[in-house]
Amino acid sequence: MQPETRFKIRFRKRLDKIPNSKWEKISQRSVCGVPDMFGCIRGHTVVLELKTDTGRATKLQGRNLYWWKKAGAFVAVVSPLNEDEIIKQLEAL
Repeated sequence: MQPETRFKIRFRKRLDKIPNSKWEKISQRSVCGVPDMFGCIRGHTVVLELKTDTGRATKLQGRNLYWWKKAGAFVAVVSPLNEDEIIKQLEAL
């Protein structure tokens, strides 16, 4: 199993523990640039791109995240380096 896949599985388990939230993982065969996870926490739209410590969002992913953020969604690129901080932010929504 790839490191990013292991991280995605572990992080998803953390997301599922957030009260009053719903999460959808986007299929591996998704369209290029579409974020990895979409969710809702108490009425707040959440859009997440998951990466390894060395992974970076592509230009297309960055552009899509920009438009989600402009539309009012909570947007983040999450890696093992910042996952604790992102979880705290999500729990505070």
